[in-house]
Amino acid sequence: LGPTKFRILTDNGGNGAKVQDLEIKENKIIPIGDARLICTNHSPQDFNLPMLPKNGRLVVGFDNQSKTTKIWKIEDDDSCTPIKDLGFATSKADFNYQNNKIVFHIRTDDPLSREYISTPMPKHAQNVFTYDLQTDELRRITNLTNTNAFYPTFLPDDTIVYGVLKDGVTTFVHADPSKTRSLELAGTFSVSPAADALGRLWVNACGRGKVTNLEAPISASIARGMNASQCRRLVETYWFDFQG
Repeated sequence: LGPTKFRILTDNGGNGAKVQDLEIKENKIIPIGDARLICTNHSPQDFNLPMLPKNGRLVVGFDNQSKTTKIWKIEDDDSCTPIKDLGFATSKADFNYQNNKIVFHIRTDDPLSREYISTPMPKHAQNVFTYDLQTDELRRITNLTNTNAFYPTFLPDDTIVYGVLKDGVTTFVHADPSKTRSLELAGTFSVSPAADALGRLWVNACGRGKVTNLEAPISASIARGMNASQCRRLVETYWFDFQG
């Protein structure tokens, strides 16, 4: 909120979220008013996993109505205006220090899931992604298939740290998102037809049966996780059945 003012957010026990504004004076942290509910123009049960950016002016969370992750602007009267819908479900997200990107993990083995991701699950493959709020660019940071990466967070230099769970042991990894390949999902999530088709083919052949409502960002992320040999084998084995 400023050089000496900041804001903290807490989940209000399933009844929305509260913020408390604070100020540093004479080496003491002093509350500015009382803790108060935000997004009061929405039902308290509308969202889970609320997280603030560094400037305290937005909130990102899982919308229980649309079953997708959204970003809202916190207005001066503490109401919330939706400004971005990612179109898919994520874990809790963390903003970078410039407040223009978020990082999160999603289930890449179950991209049709519409349940919010509260904790890492060993039975699921979860991978880390970043999302640019200005360009809608999605970058896949990890490509794990037999374990999961989780709870990524931004550092001040725009690099990230995330946890990896394998054989019951958690290790922490430092990564630079600028050195990973972008999924090139600009604006309206336009994706090359080949990448979209390959992702849909994988879900139908290897996932949860024939589907028609797979979002382009997720289908593309699945396709980009395969190498040339895997793509060729998938098409040769299943393409004609998939078309039918």
